[in-house]
Amino acid sequence: MFYSFFILRDSDNDGISDAFEAGATWPTLPVDTDGDGLPDYRDVDSDGDGISDAEQKGPSTCCLGNGATPAGVGQPIDTDGDTIPDYKDTDSDGDGIFDVYEKGIHPEDPTFAVDTDGDGKPDYLDLDSDDDGIADSLEYEESVVNARRLPALNGNGNTPFDTDGDGIPDFRDEDSDNDGLLDSQEKGSVDCCAPLPGKSGSPVDTDANGVPDYRQSNKEGGENTIQTYVYPFFTTWCSFFTRIIAVFTNRSK
Repeated sequence: MFYSFFILRDSDNDGISDAFEAGATWPTLPVDTDGDGLPDYRDVDSDGDGISDAEQKGPSTCCLGNGATPAGVGQPIDTDGDTIPDYKDTDSDGDGIFDVYEKGIHPEDPTFAVDTDGDGKPDYLDLDSDDDGIADSLEYEESVVNARRLPALNGNGNTPFDTDGDGIPDFRDEDSDNDGLLDSQEKGSVDCCAPLPGKSGSPVDTDANGVPDYRQSNKEGGENTIQTYVYPFFTTWCSFFTRIIAVFTNRSK
């Protein structure tokens, strides 16, 4: 009797039944995906990515076959097909950037996930968040010697790169190297770039130095090929010490 009730129950009201979320180890050890001490069937955000299970499970009609109340259609969504449903997956689209980072901070409502290119698909489910034709998985990776990573969130160490140091990660930046040319122009042909579906090849690297053009201000090579960015804090202190040295040098003459 109790077990039947548990199957139909949805304690956290996320549209996924307690029986499904508790896992095969229930009742001895119900699943706790994010290890926060709260079992998934009582946790409104099972993977701790800042996106509710109710949103990540999929349509409101979900989920038939797991005892959801009311019964719906299908199983919880698994965007990247890795057999881990999105509500338990810390990287739902499998692009190497954690959902907690891609969720971002929506300027109008912090409960909403950011959709950089406005295509109706939030960044954490979008393989090309800024719609520049270059996959987020490529723009997340390091390709320059002095690349800058943005600060990690929640200590998870998942820190995307920001080539031009403007505070916008490359996977959300339409002009990653801030040279006035859009990444969508610098990447190359319209058929580029893999691993986006139906695309092939890699972003253009004119001078063949291992740094694609969209991350390089001087495409022909030479000095200052890779853009550098000196943070204001260091600029201020360097200027300060330079002046001190100059004063003591003049006094010693």
